[in-house]
This record gives sequence, structure tokens and C-alpha cells, in this order.
Amino acid sequence: YSLIRPVVFDDEIKWQINPNPSAGKFNLTYQANDGLDITVKVFDVNGKTVKLYRSVATGFVQKINIDLDEPKYASGLYLLEVAAGEKQQSFKLIKQ
Repeated sequence: YSLIRPVVFDDEIKWQINPNPSAGKFNLTYQANDGLDITVKVFDVNGKTVKLYRSVATGFVQKINIDLDEPKYASGLYLLEVAAGEKQQSFKLIKQ
């Protein structure tokens, strides 16, 4: 038997965030080339970084759980910024 290896057919990274809006728990799903460093930052409305996540892509579909469920995170709008190598994407998160 051989090892299972992921295949990414193009360099475009597919990002998905769900559920949005949410009570505070969000899931970021993505697939990127093996070995690519992934950085996820969550900013509040004042531009302050409230969460920071780091991961390394495996080539397979991966998920990062974004947890803003604690009472110290007010309801409202947050900005999620994802960087993978040279590529960057931003999402609006709405905590109910």
C-alpha cells in the first residue's frame, strides 16, 4: 500500500467561514498546499487583535475553530484576516 497524498490542482485557496452570524463559535475551513504557513487574526471594531491562530497546511481540507463565545467578546462585528504565504483574505464575522 502507498501513502495517501493530497492533490491541490491550482494555487487558489478556497476559504469558507461558517456559521456566520453565530453566537460566538465560527469554523474556518480551507485547503492549501502542504507546508504553507497559515496565520489567522481576529480584530474587534477598534482594530485591536483579539485572537491569533497559526497553523501549517497539510494539503488536505483543514478546519480552525474560532471561539468568540466568552463574555469578554461583545456582540457585534469582527474582522477575520487570513494569510497563507502571499495570499490574504478578509471576512466579516457577526457575533450575535
